[in-house]
Amino acid sequence: MLATRVKAFQAAGSRPQVRGASVIVAARPTKATDFKGLDNAELLQKVSELKREHLRLEYMQRTRGNTINPGAEANPEAIAPKPSEFKQVRRSIAQLLTLLREREIEAGINRKESRQLRKEAMVAGGFGRF
Repeated sequence: MLATRVKAFQAAGSRPQVRGASVIVAARPTKATDFKGLDNAELLQKVSELKREHLRLEYMQRTRGNTINPGAEANPEAIAPKPSEFKQVRRSIAQLLTLLREREIEAGINRKESRQLRKEAMVAGGFGRF
């Protein structure tokens, strides 16, 4: 039964991952063209969301998948994130930052001016990394 499902997913073009009794289809990597329709503010918001996601994955990896809240029991079936999940998030962040830089180049902003604008934005935002 499981072999038939795996063949069906492979025929669809994606590699399945078997975790426990269920089959999970791996997420496909994003392409830079997926983000071209977003404006700069949306791109920056997406970057901050992905950075938060990366931190969450790091925490999950360090705790081996357990997210323990005070007073809660540890989940014995928790699964730590796979390295491919980190790669997909880092790749998406790089794609978004590349798109932002390409737009700055089109606008005639050189690298020095770009860094100055980024610093000013950090000061205005209270030095928040995210």
